[in-house]
Amino acid sequence: MEITPSRFVAIQGAMFALVVGALALFRGRSPAETAAAALQFALTTAAFVYIYAGRAESGGRFINRVLGATMVKLSVGVGFLVLILLYAKVEVKFFVGVYLSTYFLFTFFEVYALLRNLRQNSQAKPKA
Repeated sequence: MEITPSRFVAIQGAMFALVVGALALFRGRSPAETAAAALQFALTTAAFVYIYAGRAESGGRFINRVLGATMVKLSVGVGFLVLILLYAKVEVKFFVGVYLSTYFLFTFFEVYALLRNLRQNSQAKPKA
């Protein structure tokens, strides 16, 4: 079954709710960590939708979309990380741990969804 953008957002939203719920349960309200998780949710969702929209393009253009979305996601995320570490009073090790774990969690699911969709497209029988 193909993972459409609406299914992707629903699953990502559930993962986001679990992350924020776990943070609230174990650490209380932590706005910087919640903002990090929200940013990763938004960036990953935007990257998936952008890549999903270009899946019918030629191979080279599709790869450019994947690499471009990944680069933007990484650049914005690192910029956010630097801003928070410079200007917010957070526990550095905990914040970086939350940031990296949410980054890898959401990115893992994004890659899984893309590979699952590409596998289905490559197994489809060509029309004669």
